[in-house]
Amino acid sequence: MSTISALRKTKLDSRLECSLFVHQGRLLEAAFRRDWFSTFAHTLEIRDFFTDQLLASHPWAGGMGTVVVDDAHVIHVFGNTNWASYNNKIIKSTLDPATFTPSAPIDALLVNSPFKFYNLDITKYGTKWRAIVEISNDQGPAIYFAESSDLVNWVYRGGRLGAPGEYVGCPSIHWVPDRNAFLLTFLKSVSGKFVTRPAKSSDNCFTFSYFTSNGPNPAGSYLLDADPGTEGKNASDLSMVELDGKVYGVYLTGDQLTIARRNTFHYDGTMAQLYDEFF
Repeated sequence: MSTISALRKTKLDSRLECSLFVHQGRLLEAAFRRDWFSTFAHTLEIRDFFTDQLLASHPWAGGMGTVVVDDAHVIHVFGNTNWASYNNKIIKSTLDPATFTPSAPIDALLVNSPFKFYNLDITKYGTKWRAIVEISNDQGPAIYFAESSDLVNWVYRGGRLGAPGEYVGCPSIHWVPDRNAFLLTFLKSVSGKFVTRPAKSSDNCFTFSYFTSNGPNPAGSYLLDADPGTEGKNASDLSMVELDGKVYGVYLTGDQLTIARRNTFHYDGTMAQLYDEFF
């Protein structure tokens, strides 16, 4: 089991869940700060991805979130409220383009008890937006999908990624127009470790195909796998974007108990070429 050889990793600091986004040609990183073992976030930090310069730090109550930029260059940030209890919600704000100050949050996605939200990600495809959300109840997590034309009003639409009783979490979603398909990633427990696996959907996220083997990447390869002896047993919470013909990513390693270290990677190719590594 291993990460595909085409990815180049960099080990960094502990910052917990982060999301990458491109705004006006600049690669930025949003960090959803929370205390260790806390079930809610308290601060949104914005940094330059390449220099790690802190650009802004503002109170914000959404955790495990994501950031997207629309065609008018408006920055939208999403995150979920306290996930200690069921029936939490995903909230949304827009960010001031100069100071990155969040607007007053609104409710974006709701879920009924006994379910609750964890991680989410959003991608643009055509004139619509597609969200992938990790929703959990007392039987464990599952991954579902929602759709919106304005990033405000959402409708659940699509299938379920992962079988009942199977652990899946920490999803990401990327529309790859050159392949007319969604590239999906999700966390899965394999032999006592947590690895990030790829999947694809060519029918608007109603059915899914999972990577088995492909060319230089044999069976047992993953998009992300913790390096033995240095990264614990975890490679989770992936966020990745394409900029100038390369794919950049941020993710977490650790032991799921006492350590959570933020790492980055880059892939010398487009999102379509990364898709081709697996499908």
